[in-house]
Amino acid sequence: MSGKSGARQAFTLVELLVVIGIIAVLVSILLPVLGKAREQADAVRCASNLRQFAQANEVYVNETKGWNLPGYWDIKPGGAMPGTSGYQYNRTWPGINTFRRFLDMNIPDESPASADPVAARNQRCYVDREKWYCPTMNKEFTPNNITFDPSSNTFTMPMNYSYGMNVTGVDEENRTPSALATPPPPQCLKGFHGFNRAQVRHPSDKLMFADCYGQPLVNVWGSGVFPGTNGKVANYDETGVRGVTGTLPDGRPFDSTRTIAWRHRGTANVAFFDGHVARLPKTDIYSFDNTGTIVPNWNLWDVMDLMH
Repeated sequence: MSGKSGARQAFTLVELLVVIGIIAVLVSILLPVLGKAREQADAVRCASNLRQFAQANEVYVNETKGWNLPGYWDIKPGGAMPGTSGYQYNRTWPGINTFRRFLDMNIPDESPASADPVAARNQRCYVDREKWYCPTMNKEFTPNNITFDPSSNTFTMPMNYSYGMNVTGVDEENRTPSALATPPPPQCLKGFHGFNRAQVRHPSDKLMFADCYGQPLVNVWGSGVFPGTNGKVANYDETGVRGVTGTLPDGRPFDSTRTIAWRHRGTANVAFFDGHVARLPKTDIYSFDNTGTIVPNWNLWDVMDLMH
């Protein structure tokens, strides 16, 4: 018997090519599956954030005997008059102490004795990006957008590019079309741009929080209809994450300051005023008329049923 009869022969070129081919097929099958699993996990985490926001709102409602978190508030002496109030990045719902305490967010020290009270005031609405941003928000951020918080050892940034609160009916900003009910709700005259629980009609049908892009506020004119916010394009399919305002490649102006973002494969995570969370396709976020034109879905957006 030959001494070489038990020796292992090397793989032939054909055998190597077959193995490589099998591996390539397996990779082509597994990568999309893994990608979809990652997307689903991100959507679940995003929905969890909104559910916790709704829970924090319930705490605020109990503390204030019936008032939901305001989308934003004014600081003008004697209250504001319709059309004269203005959104301020550091006077929005993520900066309210009750909300931040419930979610264990850092509360900046704005007292005169603090190291930098001006910076603290400017950053009162900042949140931990890793924890409280939608994982699928893919905007590229600049140093102007992001700040390191040494007290919590985290990078923080404004909520603007992740989640927004629906202010349809109480949005007193000087915009066209208007998102302010007529006559203006009494609280708006006092600078409070939010809803009393008694004003919310059918809370299980009315959107409160949602994926957004632009500012931490959304209203019906940023739901995909045209004309949208300030008479410009405000449909997320077209605006994407280009910026808050600007011009599209075809020359049309856009305005994302109140735009809802369906960033989960054409759907957006939303929380309703009764606290439940859902994932809505964009075709539920807006409606169509009998000509196929996109029109407002008032049943979703009009919190007080006073806008239509």
